Amino acid sequence: MEIEAFKPREYWSVHARLATPRGDEFDAQLVSYAGKKLDRYDLDNAEAAKLAVRAVESRDLTVTSVTAKPASRNPWPPFMTSTLQQEASRKLGMGAKACMSAAQRLYEAGHITICGPMASTWRPRP
Repeated sequence: MEIEAFKPREYWSVHARLATPRGDEFDAQLVSYAGKKLDRYDLDNAEAAKLAVRAVESRDLTVTSVTAKPASRNPWPPFMTSTLQQEASRKLGMGAKACMSAAQRLYEAGHITICGPMASTWRPRP
């Protein structure tokens, strides 16, 4: 029922690419406008957003705080043999034999490791 009760609301935000005195560029977002901290729906239409852009363009800007957010991504889990073959077929059009042959060559070259059930059945060639 929550999806049916959803009422879409328009909102706008103002972003800018700015430069430091040394010429280093960075992305910035307007968080305060007309002496007030902006909430998500404060700029609720295109005209309000245009007024905010004009106000920003007509003034010298001051950075009052910097928020650095860590950009961490967790790696995908390792492929199981069947999933590897399915993805190779779907994305590359490879058959199972070609996929496993490519995996073997990558393993022998040291580019990938083999874990799980494959590790007990695949052995590097002497």
